[in-house]
Amino acid sequence: MEQPATQHLDMGYFGASTGAAAALRAAADMGSRIKAVVSRGGRPDMAESALDRVQAPTLLIVGGYDDVVIELNQRAYERLRAVKELVIVPGATHLFEEPGALEEVARLAARWFGRYLGSAAGRLGRHGPGPEGRHDMSFRLDPVVKVVSMDLAPFLEEFVGLLGDLPVESRVADR
Repeated sequence: MEQPATQHLDMGYFGASTGAAAALRAAADMGSRIKAVVSRGGRPDMAESALDRVQAPTLLIVGGYDDVVIELNQRAYERLRAVKELVIVPGATHLFEEPGALEEVARLAARWFGRYLGSAAGRLGRHGPGPEGRHDMSFRLDPVVKVVSMDLAPFLEEFVGLLGDLPVESRVADR
C-alpha cells in the first residue's frame, strides 16, 4: 500500500506458518483496506489478540496430518468474525510436501483471492478455471496479493501460474 502504483488496488495477504500470524495481525491493523487473507499451515495462535479485529474474508488451509495446527486453526476459526473457511487438505503434512499438496493450496488460495479481490462488478463475473486450467481474472480490477512469509519459492511459482497476470508482491514478514 506504500507504492503509489498499487495504492488504488485491492489487497490480500497470504502467509504460511508463522507468516500467517503476521498476515492476520496486518489484516487486523489495516481493517477494511485488506480484502482477503489466506493462511497455509498457519499459526493463528500467534495472532490470537488480533483475530476478532480481522475484517477480511479469511481462508485457513491446514494439512490433514498436522493435528496440532488443525486444532489451533479450529480455535482461530471460532474467534474470527469475518467471512471465513477452514479447509483441511487430506494426506498433507505441515509443509505440504506431498505430491499435489502445494498445488491444492495454490488452487484454493487462487480461488479465494479470485472471489474476494477486485471490484464488486468483477465479483459478478466468472469464477473458477478458465482456459488451460488457469483462473480467469480478466474481468477484475487489478488486485494485488502480498505474501508475508518465508520459504515459499515453490509455492509462489505454482500460485502465480494459477493467477496469470495478477500482481503478486512478496515480502518477508517482520519477526
